[in-house]
Amino acid sequence: MFKTYVSSALLLLILLIIETTVLANIVYLPAVPDLMLIAVMYFAFKNGALTGEILGFFSGLLLDFLSGAPLGLNCLIRTVLGYVCGLFDKTLNSSGILLPALLGLSVTLIKFLLTNAVAFFYPQGQILVFNIFSLRCAFELGINTIMNPLMFAFFSLFDFLLIKKGTPG
Repeated sequence: MFKTYVSSALLLLILLIIETTVLANIVYLPAVPDLMLIAVMYFAFKNGALTGEILGFFSGLLLDFLSGAPLGLNCLIRTVLGYVCGLFDKTLNSSGILLPALLGLSVTLIKFLLTNAVAFFYPQGQILVFNIFSLRCAFELGINTIMNPLMFAFFSLFDFLLIKKGTPG
C-alpha cells in the first residue's frame, strides 16, 4: 500500500511539472489539460474513495502552492472529486474508450461547477470563475475528454505500481 501511494505521488509530481512548465507555455492552447485530475480519477477508480481523496488532496495542495488561488481551494475541489470517483471503483469498468471519455467530460464539468460554487463565498476576483459557455471551458472539456482514455490506457501499463494489492482493478 505504501508503494502505491509513493508511486502515485511521484506520478502526480511529474504530471504537475509537465502541466505547469511544458503545457502552460504553449501559446496556442486556450486552456491546459488537467492531467493531474485525470490521474486522480484513475487512482480513485482503481483503488477506492480513500485513495482518491488522499491523492486528490495532495494534488490540490500542489496546485494551490503554484497558483494564485486561495490556499485550500484546489484541495477542497480535488478531494471531493477524488472521493466521488472512488465511490464507483467496483461498479464502473474504466477500461475502453467511451466510459473513460464520458468520465473525463463529467468530472471536468463538475470541477467547473464546484469552482463556481466555492467562488460565491469569496470576494470579487480572488477565484477564477469559469464561464461554462466560453472557448476556454469548451477546450478544456474537449481535451480532458480526449486525454482521459489515452491516459487511463497509459496508466494501466503501471498497474503493478499504482494499484493496491487485493484491490480488483
